[in-house]
Amino acid sequence: MAEAEPKFFKKNFEMLTKAMSGFVYDKNVDDQNLKESATEVLVLVLERIPSLGKNNKELLSQVIQMVFYNMVQIDKDIDPEWAKPKEGFSDALESGEVDTDEISFGIQAIDRLLASIGEKVMLPTLGVLVQQMMASSDWRYQNAAIMALSQVGEYIDDVKTVKPIMEMVLRQYKNENPRIRHSVCHCIGQISDDMNPQVSEMYYKEVLQAMSELLYDPVPRV
Repeated sequence: MAEAEPKFFKKNFEMLTKAMSGFVYDKNVDDQNLKESATEVLVLVLERIPSLGKNNKELLSQVIQMVFYNMVQIDKDIDPEWAKPKEGFSDALESGEVDTDEISFGIQAIDRLLASIGEKVMLPTLGVLVQQMMASSDWRYQNAAIMALSQVGEYIDDVKTVKPIMEMVLRQYKNENPRIRHSVCHCIGQISDDMNPQVSEMYYKEVLQAMSELLYDPVPRV
């Protein structure tokens, strides 16, 4: 219904958001697919009726928070298989890999919201939530924030806009958690690709310094 007839939910989007959040945050619901489906309903409606997010930033923030909540539903302990994958592995976010589905769902949702609602509304809202998550002592929140930031480059025209993002991400390349260090590499690589050659020209010294050190990281995956 959200995909085919999103206008059905237009007048009651606030009620729909409240109903879907009940599934997402219910600790008695342990089905991650159900939580993602509930979030997907809201993302689909916003994707097809962007004005709902543009005109109500509080509701937009609530939906983004649900996206992030899905992204942190991963094991707090780092799987040895992730840290030292088998020879010939692909580092792409492929379905079925350790903790991949939750992260992939989240960054795709953020990307779709950026594309539909636009960076002028999304970036300030996203920025506030990212700052909060980066302040968390739980590495999963920091990881989700960095992975979400990897999607913004495609929608930014002025390289100066990405300055605080690059500075925030680069500060984490020495993080004690290998998942964070890995996400830093992913984020910088994605933004550099999306904003080529502006980011490379402006940040090549800082990026080369960080990446040259990470080449000797004790964790093979990084």
